[in-house]
Amino acid sequence: ILNILCLYNNQLTGQIPSEIGEMTSLHGLVLSSNQLTGEIPPEIGNLTSLNNLSLSNNQLSGEIPSEIGTLTNLNSLSLNNNQFTGEIPFEIGEMTNLQGLVLSSNQLTGEIPPEIAQLTSLTSLYLYSNQLIGEIPSGIGEMINLQGLVLSSNQLTGEIPPEIWDMTNLQWLGLSSNQLTGVIPPEIGNLTNLNSLYLGWNQLTGSIPSEIGNLTNLTKLHLPSNQLTGEIPSEIGNLTNLYRLQLYSNQFSSEIPETICNLTNLDWSSGGVNQFNSYIYNNKLCPQYPECIEEYVGEQNISECLLSTTDNFFPTIYYLSHPYPNPFNPSTTITFSIPQLDMVSLKVYDITGKLVTMLINEQLNIGYYSVDWDGTNLSSGMYFARMESGDYIATQKLLLVK
Repeated sequence: ILNILCLYNNQLTGQIPSEIGEMTSLHGLVLSSNQLTGEIPPEIGNLTSLNNLSLSNNQLSGEIPSEIGTLTNLNSLSLNNNQFTGEIPFEIGEMTNLQGLVLSSNQLTGEIPPEIAQLTSLTSLYLYSNQLIGEIPSGIGEMINLQGLVLSSNQLTGEIPPEIWDMTNLQWLGLSSNQLTGVIPPEIGNLTNLNSLYLGWNQLTGSIPSEIGNLTNLTKLHLPSNQLTGEIPSEIGNLTNLYRLQLYSNQFSSEIPETICNLTNLDWSSGGVNQFNSYIYNNKLCPQYPECIEEYVGEQNISECLLSTTDNFFPTIYYLSHPYPNPFNPSTTITFSIPQLDMVSLKVYDITGKLVTMLINEQLNIGYYSVDWDGTNLSSGMYFARMESGDYIATQKLLLVK
């Protein structure tokens, strides 16, 4: 009697025959990594002895049949990387022995069925890269054994249910690339086993809570492209195991805490999308920047920094900031500071080294300065802003894109 049928990683084509439902003694059916097409035959529901069903990495289509819910002995169900459509059948909630459920990289639609919360034995739930909508069901918080929860790259809305912050066994939490709103609450500090946290490309607001510093096992923290505000908390320096940190394209303001230099596993130089960008670019972070990161802050909108600092204290160092915006069309703002009365030269050169324009060439008093440069009459390309004052010489790259 055949107990396990493994035909994975071949070049099988055609449809899964309905006669497979007659193999009722099967404990394992693995047909992954082939070129199978068509729908899953409903007769698969006859295989009630199955412990493992893997049909991933094929070209299967149609809806996931509701009959799959009869496979109550399944420990692992992998249907990822196919072309399945329709909603996740609510009958999946009857498969209470499941430990791994992987439906990622399909074209599944509709809401995540609340019945999924009945799968309290799950350690892995991967539904990413589908077209799921609606809110994340709060019942997911009942899956206290989950170690991996990845719902990224869908169209999920609403706030992250507070029950998730009590799932203390989580090691991987991926909710990026949705339309999630609300704030990151202090309770995130409960997830002390987290290794990877992906919340980027949503519409999250508010500040990063200081309790983020509790997550000392984190190696990856991704929060880019939200609407996060406020200061980067100094407690981020507790995350000494981080080797990937992405905070770009938010509205973080004030100064970068010196504690960020504790993150010695980060390779800041590799953080850019291009030479103008960094892990923290496109925020409102103010100079003076910690020395460990000064080269890599990328473009920042420091207009608010100028308003808030000039009335309160004077700069203590020479500094040519990153122009903003950059790339730009047709104009960008170049800001700099000088700590004493001094001659200042600020020139723009093209990529051949030819002088394009002299923006400043005069004696200036101590302070912060901002100069707009308009490239309307110039062609697209790379330019360089060069500042000289006393012994200080600095250059920033600019990219005009029309």
